Amino acid sequence: MISKLKEHCATIGRNPKEIKYSILVSCVVGNDDKIINDTLNQRKKLVHGMQQVREAENASLVGLHENIISGLNKYVDIGITHFIMDFVGLNENTIKLFDSKVIKKL
Repeated sequence: MISKLKEHCATIGRNPKEIKYSILVSCVVGNDDKIINDTLNQRKKLVHGMQQVREAENASLVGLHENIISGLNKYVDIGITHFIMDFVGLNENTIKLFDSKVIKKL
């Protein structure tokens, strides 16, 4: 998507570096696989249809904090500068974990 936008910028003579790229990402983060799998299973119960489940899984960052950092860095590498995080199973522990293990490591 960003490459297409850059092509259009070149066509009209706009500097693509003037544009701030953002993305909405669903995030399931936990301290262990059981917490992560429980959260995913609860989410799947709320999502209707297998297509929606597959799309949600493909557009999400899921796992331990190392997986989340790696996923975020892949977006940064392609030019994303702003993230809107949709935390699945959000609670106080999720916020503390994301703050201490992800944000402070980026």
